[in-house]
Amino acid sequence: MKISVVMPIHNEEYYLPYSLKPLLEAPIYEFIFVLDRCTDRSEDFILRFASHHRRCKIIHKTETKWLNSFAETCDFGAQHASGDYIYFIDADAVIDLQIFDDRHWQKGDALRFRYYNYDMRGTKVKFAYEKVLLKLSEKLRLSTGHFATAIAFKRDCWERKRHEWREWAEDMESFRKNPRLVIKHILMQEHEKSFASVNTTNCLHLRPRVTISQQQLRGIARHLLNYPSWKVVLHSILYFEVHTLVSFLQAKRGRYGDLGKWSRPR
Repeated sequence: MKISVVMPIHNEEYYLPYSLKPLLEAPIYEFIFVLDRCTDRSEDFILRFASHHRRCKIIHKTETKWLNSFAETCDFGAQHASGDYIYFIDADAVIDLQIFDDRHWQKGDALRFRYYNYDMRGTKVKFAYEKVLLKLSEKLRLSTGHFATAIAFKRDCWERKRHEWREWAEDMESFRKNPRLVIKHILMQEHEKSFASVNTTNCLHLRPRVTISQQQLRGIARHLLNYPSWKVVLHSILYFEVHTLVSFLQAKRGRYGDLGKWSRPR
């Protein structure tokens, strides 16, 4: 089968040496690298990689217009893909090559693959701690695991779905009119119901640190999605995310802060 890999890149020079290396051994028909306003040495690493793989397309994206700039970059890259299967892979992830096993496609036309957080600036103890937490939460049915660093579609499935998802990804004007409703719509991620989850792969996410802003957005999301308070408290304690809990409690009182900051292009 002909596999196209689309990789959005925005200043990823620190991670690209790790994320690109395993892909050289993967059965991939073509690579589409989308350099999104990079100001570092990301392009140098891509050019070096391209010298070892004959089918690479390097595309420059100079502006962003969508509410979700990452989704815009993915869509932009996919328009240049010619394979029968399209894989979207994060530039800060080390991919388990098992994701390219064609037997996974027996599950459906859209796939998402398990990953574990691995902070290269952290310690192995922290990695082991979070992995145990994830395994335990899955057994207790508090979590289904992490699935985000790599997703894949059969081409006809992508063509059917891209217009539907584009509506929420680029809807900047609606965000300005009613940011609360748009945040709820985006964070509910109803489109994930279309994915079949492959939980036998061991991809690594190399940038797992959650910023204060991300924690705040996560807290608001948990309120809008009606998470029980005990679950938010437990998560915040176990993962040391105090800002998630504070933001959740403030949202319950109707205080959402500056929601508009999430609509500003990066």
